[in-house]
Amino acid sequence: MSQPEKATTGQAAPPSGSFLARLRRRGALPIVLLVGGNLALLVLLIIQLLTPFSPAQPGTSGRPVSDGDFASPLLGRSAPDFTLSLLASHDASAADASQSMLRLSDYKGKPIILNFWSSWCTPCNQEAAFLQRSWPMLNARGIALLGIDGPEKRDSALAFLRRYHITYPNAQDTFSSSTTIDYNVAGLPATIFIDRHGTVVAHWIAPLDAHGLQSEMARLTR
Repeated sequence: MSQPEKATTGQAAPPSGSFLARLRRRGALPIVLLVGGNLALLVLLIIQLLTPFSPAQPGTSGRPVSDGDFASPLLGRSAPDFTLSLLASHDASAADASQSMLRLSDYKGKPIILNFWSSWCTPCNQEAAFLQRSWPMLNARGIALLGIDGPEKRDSALAFLRRYHITYPNAQDTFSSSTTIDYNVAGLPATIFIDRHGTVVAHWIAPLDAHGLQSEMARLTR
């Protein structure tokens, strides 16, 4: 084989590092690395946003975590008191309608189920009829069911109560969502279970159903 042929054969595959070397000589390598890093962070962020939220693991109390049970930092602590403007639907009893404010302290000594909702929340609409059906049974057992609507137009909240014929007491949170914040509610719906001693015993973060109610009632009434 002649010398020119050897030279031609040797040029068939350029060195693997030639591309990076050219970028380095042209001063473009830092820019490529920066863009690549930003793209990686963007992909990671998209993956996190598309990953369904999972309930937190149980804390030091060792409580088991079920489908919608959330290990809230309020567990084992006294439920924050509140005084909120009462919402009255056309189905509410005269006693409820005569009140202008809803106070947690008025239910001292009773187990309480505190449900946070809003009319625009699709899962809240899914659970509303179930909560209303459960209310007579809960009331007969001496358990208070209270609803707290997130800040929205009062007319929208009242229309929600009328749509599902809600008769248990409901109030509207403050404009700054102070009660929602106090109860560490990050999404709707959320249901807080408070025992007769005023201690938070459970925080449910999925639409409440028969399974969830039965699961948390065991903690509420023990």
